[in-house]
Amino acid sequence: MPLEVRILYTSPQTLRVHSRGLFHFYGGINLKTYIYPENLRANVKLWFWSVRDFIIICGGIILSVFVFANFWNILPAAATLCYAFLSLRADEASVMDYIINAMRFFLTSQQEFRWQQKEEKLK
Repeated sequence: MPLEVRILYTSPQTLRVHSRGLFHFYGGINLKTYIYPENLRANVKLWFWSVRDFIIICGGIILSVFVFANFWNILPAAATLCYAFLSLRADEASVMDYIINAMRFFLTSQQEFRWQQKEEKLK
Protein backbone atom coordinates (compact mmCIF):
# COMPACT_ATOMS: atom_id res chain seq x y z
CA MET A 1 0.00 0.00 0.00
CA PRO A 2 1.56 3.32 -0.99
CA LEU A 3 2.10 6.11 1.47
CA GLU A 4 -0.86 8.49 1.47
CA VAL A 5 -0.29 12.20 1.90
CA ARG A 6 -3.37 14.41 2.24
CA ILE A 7 -2.99 18.08 1.49
CA LEU A 8 -5.69 20.56 2.40
CA TYR A 9 -4.79 23.78 0.61
CA THR A 10 -5.72 27.38 1.28
CA SER A 11 -2.47 29.33 1.54
CA PRO A 12 1.20 28.55 2.18
CA GLN A 13 1.17 30.48 5.47
CA THR A 14 -1.13 28.00 7.26
CA LEU A 15 1.13 24.93 7.05
CA ARG A 16 1.12 22.59 10.05
CA VAL A 17 2.74 19.17 10.51
CA HIS A 18 0.19 16.66 11.73
CA SER A 19 1.13 14.38 14.63
CA ARG A 20 1.44 11.46 12.16
CA GLY A 21 3.97 13.36 10.08
CA LEU A 22 1.53 14.43 7.37
CA PHE A 23 1.30 18.01 6.18
CA HIS A 24 -2.09 19.70 6.45
CA PHE A 25 -3.26 23.02 5.17
CA TYR A 26 -6.38 24.22 6.89
CA GLY A 27 -9.52 24.42 4.78
CA GLY A 28 -9.76 23.91 1.04
CA ILE A 29 -9.67 20.79 -1.16
CA ASN A 30 -8.53 17.38 0.08
CA LEU A 31 -5.92 16.08 -2.42
CA LYS A 32 -4.26 12.65 -2.20
CA THR A 33 -0.66 12.25 -3.31
CA TYR A 34 0.88 8.80 -3.61
CA ILE A 35 4.62 8.28 -3.40
CA TYR A 36 6.03 5.47 -5.57
CA PRO A 37 9.59 4.25 -6.18
CA GLU A 38 11.43 5.76 -9.13
CA ASN A 39 11.67 2.56 -11.16
CA LEU A 40 8.31 0.79 -11.22
CA ARG A 41 9.58 -1.96 -13.55
CA ALA A 42 12.38 -3.06 -11.22
CA ASN A 43 12.16 -6.50 -9.64
CA VAL A 44 11.19 -6.64 -5.99
CA LYS A 45 14.12 -7.63 -3.80
CA LEU A 46 14.40 -8.75 -0.18
CA TRP A 47 17.95 -8.10 0.98
CA PHE A 48 20.12 -9.79 -1.68
CA TRP A 49 17.50 -12.07 -3.27
CA SER A 50 14.45 -11.66 -5.46
CA VAL A 51 11.16 -12.48 -3.74
CA ARG A 52 10.77 -15.77 -5.63
CA ASP A 53 14.27 -16.91 -4.61
CA PHE A 54 13.68 -15.79 -1.02
CA ILE A 55 10.49 -17.88 -0.79
CA ILE A 56 12.31 -20.92 -2.24
CA ILE A 57 15.16 -20.47 0.26
CA CYS A 58 12.72 -20.18 3.21
CA GLY A 59 10.92 -23.33 2.08
CA GLY A 60 14.27 -25.11 1.72
CA ILE A 61 15.29 -24.06 5.22
CA ILE A 62 12.02 -25.37 6.70
CA LEU A 63 12.39 -28.66 4.79
CA SER A 64 16.07 -28.92 5.82
CA VAL A 65 15.25 -28.47 9.51
CA PHE A 66 12.51 -31.11 9.28
CA VAL A 67 14.80 -33.62 7.52
CA PHE A 68 17.69 -32.93 9.88
CA ALA A 69 15.49 -33.34 12.99
CA ASN A 70 14.05 -36.66 11.81
CA PHE A 71 16.86 -38.30 9.82
CA TRP A 72 20.08 -36.48 10.86
CA ASN A 73 20.80 -35.72 7.22
CA ILE A 74 22.35 -32.38 6.23
CA LEU A 75 22.16 -32.78 2.45
CA PRO A 76 18.98 -30.65 2.05
CA ALA A 77 20.60 -27.91 4.14
CA ALA A 78 23.70 -28.02 1.94
CA ALA A 79 21.55 -27.82 -1.20
CA THR A 80 19.60 -24.88 0.26
CA LEU A 81 22.80 -23.03 1.15
CA CYS A 82 24.22 -23.64 -2.35
CA TYR A 83 21.02 -22.31 -3.93
CA ALA A 84 21.07 -19.29 -1.59
CA PHE A 85 24.65 -18.52 -2.63
CA LEU A 86 24.01 -19.01 -6.35
CA SER A 87 20.90 -16.81 -6.29
CA LEU A 88 22.54 -13.83 -4.53
CA ARG A 89 21.79 -10.69 -6.54
CA ALA A 90 23.92 -7.58 -6.89
CA ASP A 91 23.15 -4.95 -9.56
CA GLU A 92 20.49 -7.10 -11.26
CA ALA A 93 22.88 -10.02 -11.81
CA SER A 94 23.08 -13.12 -9.67
CA VAL A 95 26.11 -15.31 -9.03
CA MET A 96 24.47 -17.99 -11.19
CA ASP A 97 24.10 -15.51 -14.08
CA TYR A 98 27.78 -14.60 -13.75
CA ILE A 99 28.84 -18.27 -13.83
CA ILE A 100 26.62 -18.99 -16.86
CA ASN A 101 28.00 -15.97 -18.74
CA ALA A 102 31.58 -16.98 -17.90
CA MET A 103 30.95 -20.54 -19.16
CA ARG A 104 29.42 -19.18 -22.37
CA PHE A 105 32.43 -16.93 -22.89
CA PHE A 106 35.10 -19.56 -22.23
CA LEU A 107 33.42 -22.71 -23.62
CA THR A 108 31.00 -21.89 -26.41
CA SER A 109 32.00 -18.55 -27.88
CA GLN A 110 34.73 -17.96 -30.41
CA GLN A 111 38.03 -17.03 -28.81
CA GLU A 112 40.27 -16.80 -31.87
CA PHE A 113 39.82 -13.97 -34.32
CA ARG A 114 41.53 -13.86 -37.71
CA TRP A 115 41.64 -11.05 -40.16
CA GLN A 116 43.72 -10.19 -43.15
CA GLN A 117 44.70 -6.91 -44.57
CA LYS A 118 43.66 -6.43 -48.16
CA GLU A 119 46.58 -6.44 -50.52
CA GLU A 120 46.99 -3.13 -52.18
CA LYS A 121 47.25 -3.20 -55.96
CA LEU A 122 50.50 -1.80 -57.22
CA LYS A 123 50.19 0.68 -60.04
